Amino acid sequence: MAARKHGVKRFFYASSACVYAADKQTNADVTALKESDAYPAMPEDGYGWEKLFSERMCRHFREDFGLITRVARYHNVLRPLWHL
Repeated sequence: MAARKHGVKRFFYASSACVYAADKQTNADVTALKESDAYPAMPEDGYGWEKLFSERMCRHFREDFGLITRVARYHNVLRPLWHL
């Protein structure tokens, strides 16, 4: 809503592979994931649901308000050292 209020024309959202169903992420030999593999939705609890919901909000803001949105689903992003 702040982007809309301040006249932002484009919005980028950094999403995550955690939007995909957890069972699609347990095997290292899995075939490459596609955008459509996020549905039917059963993402990682908490973080994955938040990311998937935010992707949907980007879509709704594009459809409802004309805000140009782009989403990237990152995989294998290095975590800070405190996660090790």
